[in-house]
Amino acid sequence: MIGLGLVGCQTYSQKARDLFANGVLPRLLEMLANPPLDDATTAQILRRHEDDLQRGDTLRVAVIDNGVEYGHPALVRSISFDVEGGQIVGAGYDVMGDDRWAHPNVFNPSLFAFGARGLDRSFRIVDPPEDPIAVYDRMNTDFIRRLKEAIQSDPVLSESLFAKLNENSFTLSGAFFLLEIENGFDPDAYEKRKKEGKLIADLSAEEFEALDMDRKRVRRRILRQDWRMGTELGLPRFDRFERLARIYLYQMEHADRFFDLLEQTFQASDEAVGFREAFETLYRFRHAREPDPFSDRSELQRKYLQALHAAWHRSKFDFRDVDPLVEFVFQFREMLSMDQLAIIDGDASPSEKMSVALSAFKQWFDQLESVYRHLLENELLGRRALTQIQKTLEGYEDLRTRVIDYFKRRGFDVLVTGPDFDLREGGDAYRNYALNVANPFFDGSEGLGASKARTLKMISDLEQILADSVDSLERNVVQRELAALQRKLGKIESNMQQLGGMTRSDSVSHGTHVASTITAQDESGKLRIFPIRVLTASKYNSKNQDRNLKRRFLRGFENWTQLPLVQEAIYQTAKTVLLTEEDESLSEFQRREKVLRTIVAEIKDFVYSHIDRNRLDYEFFEEVVEAFKEVGRRKIKIANISLGANFSRVPVGADPNNLDAFFSNLGAFLHFEYFKYSLAEAALQHAPHTLFFVAAGNEGNWLDGETRSALPADLSSQWLAEWESDTLGRAPNNEMNNIVSVISLNPEGQLSAFTNLPIGQNAIVVATRGESVLAGIKTTDLQGAREDFLQKLPAPLTSLRISSDNPDHQKMLIELEFINPEEHPDARSLDRAAATAARDINNLMRGFLGGTHGILEFDFCIHSSRCDAHLSGTSMASPNMAGFAADLVRQRMLDAGLTDQEIYAHPDFSPTRIREELLGQLSTLGGRTSFRDTPRLLQPIPYQPMRKLPLSSPCPNAVGNLMVPRPAP
Repeated sequence: MIGLGLVGCQTYSQKARDLFANGVLPRLLEMLANPPLDDATTAQILRRHEDDLQRGDTLRVAVIDNGVEYGHPALVRSISFDVEGGQIVGAGYDVMGDDRWAHPNVFNPSLFAFGARGLDRSFRIVDPPEDPIAVYDRMNTDFIRRLKEAIQSDPVLSESLFAKLNENSFTLSGAFFLLEIENGFDPDAYEKRKKEGKLIADLSAEEFEALDMDRKRVRRRILRQDWRMGTELGLPRFDRFERLARIYLYQMEHADRFFDLLEQTFQASDEAVGFREAFETLYRFRHAREPDPFSDRSELQRKYLQALHAAWHRSKFDFRDVDPLVEFVFQFREMLSMDQLAIIDGDASPSEKMSVALSAFKQWFDQLESVYRHLLENELLGRRALTQIQKTLEGYEDLRTRVIDYFKRRGFDVLVTGPDFDLREGGDAYRNYALNVANPFFDGSEGLGASKARTLKMISDLEQILADSVDSLERNVVQRELAALQRKLGKIESNMQQLGGMTRSDSVSHGTHVASTITAQDESGKLRIFPIRVLTASKYNSKNQDRNLKRRFLRGFENWTQLPLVQEAIYQTAKTVLLTEEDESLSEFQRREKVLRTIVAEIKDFVYSHIDRNRLDYEFFEEVVEAFKEVGRRKIKIANISLGANFSRVPVGADPNNLDAFFSNLGAFLHFEYFKYSLAEAALQHAPHTLFFVAAGNEGNWLDGETRSALPADLSSQWLAEWESDTLGRAPNNEMNNIVSVISLNPEGQLSAFTNLPIGQNAIVVATRGESVLAGIKTTDLQGAREDFLQKLPAPLTSLRISSDNPDHQKMLIELEFINPEEHPDARSLDRAAATAARDINNLMRGFLGGTHGILEFDFCIHSSRCDAHLSGTSMASPNMAGFAADLVRQRMLDAGLTDQEIYAHPDFSPTRIREELLGQLSTLGGRTSFRDTPRLLQPIPYQPMRKLPLSSPCPNAVGNLMVPRPAP
């Protein structure tokens, strides 16, 4: 189950009418949102559809989730496709995207604002380009041609380091960043460095060797190698942070001359191709939907520019940066000595270059092994770390062999020719995978937890660079970057605290795994999955969309407060706080009017502050109501919902001296009650004959209806039940009989530690296995392959971070002769040398060993045929039970000689009858059960065991079975 109340990521609307003035998705987005099926699969589906119509023995099961990969090899035979006129016209219903294809892909439309004719009054894109990346590529080609010609025509710059700038090292976006976002060249800083003799020039071999290791690496990139373009901004990558490239560009000889030429070239190119105007349209579109009061224009420009460049870079360079081997090659060359690098980059024979590479590998493995053995033998680390080291050493020879064999097979020329190599080994599998996971039009939103982790890593790296920096210009720039990151981190932590700590929840495999779990219970192969896709991530809304959302909620909420039952409950709850002694003279009607007017007015204010922080709750429940309508319209008997939201029921205080707290608590509580009421009303009105199986949630709470509740797992209201009568009416959520909450058990039949347990007044609860459930996942998700990799790897690859602050580690490094104490007579230089050595070993272990692990894992996964995985949660328990129940219903349907359409409103197949039959076969907890009944759940409970997918996986090419668009530059 996905706890929507804790989701922090956001994405764009997936509805064309919200994004484009003509209400139509560009072709590339349409293909990404709803990937087409190949001809062979289409023919199979049409034959199966005709057979289903003739036999009439199938039963549809609705999966209300974040979408199902309808082309999945393990599911395509079980999806309920819509066929009209001999053509497949849909696969389920996409509430989130407003179409008939419920695929889980989430696209990002923002790039289509680049190169569009403009935006309308609602900030929708007018006349988007067919391919915005191709538009940028044409602009960039024009700019680079002009720049190369200008540099070559300049007698000074043509002989300078700036002559290295070309289409492989510099871009139009990089120039825009330097000139517009960073405000161009700083002549004062340049003149100061020039007078001090600190400009970067070509060093002699002796001068180069005198530099410390970190500065050698940067200078090597600047002086010795061809410049490599970074993936962040389109600048040469000289350091770990690409945007620090401007530091080094400013320090080069003739930088003043170059920046004058750069500005002239950029201006001429812009007049010809209109980059500024195109980028401004992109800026306005994103800024209208992603308001960020904490970032100024330059920060946002950089953010949007990074997205544009990253999209172009991945397409232009064939998605090469997705392969961890690319970064490893870069690190490999970094660790080579100057002599080794000279051989590899020189005219040596291939066998000589391979010999150098093999020698470097052996040297690094020997160093790492000696470090590990010293740590283990002298017990210099904690027990857990030492245990990891022991395991690593046990499989060390096997690891060494695997790495060497891998590079021999893939070609050592990959290591010796630099990052611009042909990715021959991955083949179609690699390219399809890269396209599926790194498509520039995919949504890139993430949870705040991931954003915080990445920001902390960036801060750590910058702090290391700052510690190594000796130049005042470098330090100033790095300090500014650090300050910006610290502000961002503070903003993230503030939001996490405010919203309860959030993680990205719209995993692309969630609905696919749920659907596959249902079909795994189907021995006959006659269950048909009808996917219904609903929102599982907040949307970036325009101001008009936000206003309409608030208006819709308030209109529905005000109508709800006019119901006699609700009015009575609100009045009885609030009267002791809001009525004073002066009100005793008023009539009962007047007192009620005063209380209700006050409450509704205060709730309006509460909504406008609350909805901005919890927009997903409002949008999600609107879409669930639409899903209920579709289930009823399609007459689907069984439905599964492994989504939901948790609400804390804040006790409504009665202190008239603290009205702010009272209204805040009451506002949250009435939201909670209104959502329950409206969901129940929609289910009973639109899908009264459907039995819904709903995951109870994974927070490990006793959901007793008093302190917490989960929606829609438990919609009952004890609050309204207290005031129900024949006169005031009854709450539909207390009359429901068609929702079953499902909790999770482990394989031993005990309650899972994470499971919630609804025990509300009308909660009907069943239990089944929800831990380590094997079922299909999206074919581009490598989780199943990673499970195999970890199992088959003989020893874990462990990367240990050695702190140079620990005297024992410094002593160890000295003893291992990574530095020579005789060369450092005074203690101060000894400490510095030890710290440097510790950092180098740390970089070696993290970069080399960690990189090796990433490459081996990627290589294993990319050729794996696994497209299933073991997942745990009540999300897995609920479809397990839904599949079991659907199989029972289908058998009864066949016995009665009816079809799934005919049984929908049939009294013998009512939700109550199905539920009673199901409960008769299972140990259950339900009805008005109290805590004393819970020990029954600790006993083994019978459930239909999950049937594993066939050992011969139906995914011969698990990463390339769908036709996904590839943008062409």
